[in-house]
Amino acid sequence: MVFRRSVFFILLSVLSLTVSSCKSKKKLGETPKPAESLALVAWEKALANDLEVAELSLAGDLTANINGDNQSSAFNIRIERGKQIWIILRPMLGIEAFRVLITPDSLRMVDRINKQYYEKPFSYLNQLAGTQIDYESLENILLNNLGHLRSGKTQVAGIPGYDFIVNQGNMRYSIALQSDLPKSKVVLAESGEKKVRIEYQLPGLVDGLWAPASLKAILNGNENNGISLNFSKFAVENGQTYPYSIPKNYSRVD
Repeated sequence: MVFRRSVFFILLSVLSLTVSSCKSKKKLGETPKPAESLALVAWEKALANDLEVAELSLAGDLTANINGDNQSSAFNIRIERGKQIWIILRPMLGIEAFRVLITPDSLRMVDRINKQYYEKPFSYLNQLAGTQIDYESLENILLNNLGHLRSGKTQVAGIPGYDFIVNQGNMRYSIALQSDLPKSKVVLAESGEKKVRIEYQLPGLVDGLWAPASLKAILNGNENNGISLNFSKFAVENGQTYPYSIPKNYSRVD
């Protein structure tokens, strides 16, 4: 089975739907507190446990289910916070098939299977997701951070299975926290008719803060359309390199 480049673009669109372009300038203490909101102390603790480090190295396995068609690949991800996300996908025998570099301004990918490459503005993700997104928020979703929701209106959830609801721009987030840890377990993001449910499992400590062991995203409530990332490595590694180049004989895809 040939690993399709559409899997990567669907991964980005699924993650992208869960974020909006509302950037927060508020501090932690400015989270809204209704009269009944003693429970929001837990929300503040979750915000305070965002993973804030300079560089991270991630590795593991990706499984994508696209309309019932299962695809899988090993991956390596390097993140330089606020600057770049570097991704390699190795779907067969450890051989690199795709190399991706995402920055706040651009999305670039080398397709080694078809000897092609892509160069898109970061705003291309808006087209994939059908909503406005920003680079910082994309990082936060990968790391199970909630900082991009600080500027939203937060209230205690009145629906079973969730602890909080955050309304931010055109997005509505329903959030369930881990039962014994100040990190989110489930984030349901809804924008119009689109929705994504992201599940974070088995968090572990990285640099003294909690990070996810896995991430599962389900699109529009359909188990046959989703992506899972299972991390075998989630570590702080400063001074990493982010090599990206395009072979001369590759053709550009517009």
